[in-house]
Amino acid sequence: MGENDKHLDFRISLLFDKNQGGQDENSLTISTTVKFHNWLGVLYFLPVRPFHKLIVPSMLKNIINNLENT
Repeated sequence: MGENDKHLDFRISLLFDKNQGGQDENSLTISTTVKFHNWLGVLYFLPVRPFHKLIVPSMLKNIINNLENT
C-alpha cells in the first residue's frame, strides 16, 4: 500500500508468516519506505519521522492483537 506525491512517495508492506520455521509461532513484519523527490519532501518528513517511529510499533501491536483474537 502507499501513495505518491510530488514531494515524496511512501509504501507500507505487511507480511504475515504463519508457523514460521515449523514452530508453533506466527510472525508479522511491517516495512515502510519513503522516497524523497525534492527538499520539500525531506522538510515535510523531518517532524513526521519521530512520530513515525512511535506510531508504527503501536500499529503493529494492534494488528497482532486483532489477528490473535480472530
